[in-house]
Amino acid sequence: MELLILIPTEPERLGIFSGERQDAYSVALTGAGQVAAAANTARLIAALQPQAILLLGICGAYEGSGLNPGDVVRVDSCHLADFGAFERDGSWLGAESLGLGSVRWAASTPAELPEELVEVRERLNSLRGVTSASVQSACGTDELAALRATRGACQIEEMEGAGVCAVASALGVPVYHVRAVANRAGLRDRAAWKIPEALQALEAWWNSDE
Repeated sequence: MELLILIPTEPERLGIFSGERQDAYSVALTGAGQVAAAANTARLIAALQPQAILLLGICGAYEGSGLNPGDVVRVDSCHLADFGAFERDGSWLGAESLGLGSVRWAASTPAELPEELVEVRERLNSLRGVTSASVQSACGTDELAALRATRGACQIEEMEGAGVCAVASALGVPVYHVRAVANRAGLRDRAAWKIPEALQALEAWWNSDE
C-alpha cells in the first residue's frame, strides 16, 4: 500500500527523518499554512495517487490540555478556528454561525489501515487522540489561546491540518495526522520553545517498532 507522508517544512522533515534510514514511503513537503498545505496536498494526490496520507509536524498545546513539550498526539479532528467575521463591536462570529458551512474535518481511524500497514496502525493506536485548532495565525496571548481552545474544544494549535484533511477527504483518500508538542500555545515566549525535543519525540515515535 502506498502511504504518502506529508510534513509542513524542511526543518521538520530533517528533524523527524534525521538518520540515513528512509522508509519505503513517499515523503513530501506541504509548505506552511492552510493554503500551501491544501494546494500541495491536491497536487501530490494527483501525481502520486496515494492510498493513504499521514501528516506529521509540531504544534503548540493549550493550557489545560494536559500536554507538555515532547508529547506526541494523534489528531482525530481539525477545527478551522479562525475562519469567520468580526462584528463592529469587536466580537467574533465563527463561520458555522454565519451559515458558511462546517469548519471541522475528521481524520480517518487507525482501524481503517490494512494489514500491510499494521506497524503504522499500531503506532497510531499508541497515541492519545486530540482535536486541533487549525489556524492561519498562531496565537500570542493567553486570552486568544483560551478562546480558541474553548470555541472548538481543542487541545492543540497547528497550521496545516484542516487544509490537508479537507482536500484528502474531498478526494476520498484516508488521512491521518500526528503532532508533537513544541511549546505552550498562548503568551508568545520563544525562549521556552522546545522544537528540537519535539522533533526528536516524533522521530522516536515513528521508529518505535524497531
